[in-house]
Amino acid sequence: FLEVTGAVHAGSEFGGKLQPGQAIKVFSGAAVPHGAEAVVSNEFCTEAGSRVYVAASAQAGRNIYHAGADVKKSSSLFSEGFVYVPAALSLAAAAGISSLPVYDKPAVHLVAIGDEIAPPGKQLAKGQVYASNLVNIRAWLACFGIVCNTSIIIDKPEDIRKELLVAGMHADIILTCGGAWGSERDLIITVLDGLGWQKLFHRVRIGPGKGTAFGLWGQKRVFCLPGGPPSNEMAFLQLALPGILHMMRRGASPLLKIHARLACDVQGRHPAWTEFKKAAISYDDAGGFLASPLSEKSHMKSMTESTCIICKPEGTIQLKSGQAVTVQLMAPAPAGLSLT
Repeated sequence: FLEVTGAVHAGSEFGGKLQPGQAIKVFSGAAVPHGAEAVVSNEFCTEAGSRVYVAASAQAGRNIYHAGADVKKSSSLFSEGFVYVPAALSLAAAAGISSLPVYDKPAVHLVAIGDEIAPPGKQLAKGQVYASNLVNIRAWLACFGIVCNTSIIIDKPEDIRKELLVAGMHADIILTCGGAWGSERDLIITVLDGLGWQKLFHRVRIGPGKGTAFGLWGQKRVFCLPGGPPSNEMAFLQLALPGILHMMRRGASPLLKIHARLACDVQGRHPAWTEFKKAAISYDDAGGFLASPLSEKSHMKSMTESTCIICKPEGTIQLKSGQAVTVQLMAPAPAGLSLT
C-alpha cells in the first residue's frame, strides 16, 4: 500500500515532492510530480480511503514521457525537402511553431502541338487522333498535387510562338508534346530558338524518349517531349517529372523502386543506350517479385497494363531471365521512400 497525498490535473503542477511510500493521482496529460518514479494505470490500482494498493509492476520510468523524448535540444524537426504530412504539422505545433517555410508548387503549362491533335470529346477529322498525352501527363502531375493548364496548337510557327508567350506569362514550367524531333514539321525547337531560349540538350540516348529537349527561357524551364505516347510518357517520367520535383525539393525518384527477378530475357537494341521496358509485376513461387515484359506491339494497351518499368542500362545489350533487377513501380513514391 502507498499513502495518497494529493492529485495533479493536466495544466496544473504539484507543488510538493513525493516521499518514499507515497503516491499521488496523476491525470492524463499532467506533469509528473517531483520525486515520482513511475505511473501505474488506474485499472491496476485499488483505492481504500487515503491509501492505494498497486497490483502491477511499478519499475522506474513506467508510463512517464520524458521531456526531449521526441526531439532533442538543438536538433532539427524537419530537413529540406520533407513533405509536411498531418502528423508533422502536429509535431511542429507541439514544439510551439506557428508557421513553416515551404517551396511553392510550380505552375505548369502543357502544350500539345500538331495538326492531327484533337481534344477528347470532339469529333475527329480525317487523320486526327485525340490528345491522350495531355490527359496522361496532367493525371501524373495531379498525383503530386500539381495543377497545370493545357492547350492544343496546330503546326504553325506563329501560333506556337503566341501560345508560348501566353504560357510564359504565368507558368514556371512549360511542357510541350510533339514536334521535338527535327524534321520540317517539327517546329518547337526552332520557335524556341527564335525566342532566345538557352537549349541545354536535345536528343538523349534513352529509348523510348530520345527526341526530348530541355532548356531555360529566362527563369522558366522548358521540356520538349516527343509526341508518340510511349515516348512521351517515358520521357516525362524519366526526365521532366524528376526535374519538376527537384524544383519542389523532392529529391527522390518520383516512382517507387523495388527489387524483382525477370520472367524472361530482355533484349536491348544497342549497348550504348539506356532502354526502358514496360512490364507487369507479380509474385514468383518463393514470394518474391517477378517482372514480366509486355508486348511492344500494342503501345497504348501495354501502357495501360504495365505496373512497372524495367531499365536496361547503358553498357549492356541483354538482361537474362531470372536476373535480379531494380524496377520502377508505376505508382507515385512517397517523398524519400525507396524499397530497393
